[in-house]
Amino acid sequence: VNDWVQTLQTTGFNYVGPIMATRSSNFLLTGGFCGAITFDQTYSSNHACIQPVRYDGFVVDLSGAAGNVLDSVELGGTDAKRIFGIDEAVDLRRYGAGSFSGTMSVGPSQFVSKGGSDGFVFGLAPR
Repeated sequence: VNDWVQTLQTTGFNYVGPIMATRSSNFLLTGGFCGAITFDQTYSSNHACIQPVRYDGFVVDLSGAAGNVLDSVELGGTDAKRIFGIDEAVDLRRYGAGSFSGTMSVGPSQFVSKGGSDGFVFGLAPR
């Protein structure tokens, strides 16, 4: 018997990457998508599916009790973004690492890959 199930609905493709439990009994889920994606019918975004498939990355904060989306962050831009890991520090900041090619946008910041793909690390303030 399931307590809850959360779906990630896209018009294109998506994948789910690492997941981790937070100290506040919630979960951080990472992954990528192309096409239009909706999390819990509350957050949606759109990224064109270009062949070969180039995914935008995401981090979603899910309630451990009910699976509701509490917050989400998108790694946008051109080409591919992948998140390989995420963790939470004692001060409740979340840190992750991944790679991207082409350009990557996180909020108002833009980054340009210097080669085939570049690595990145990120930090998210406690929510």
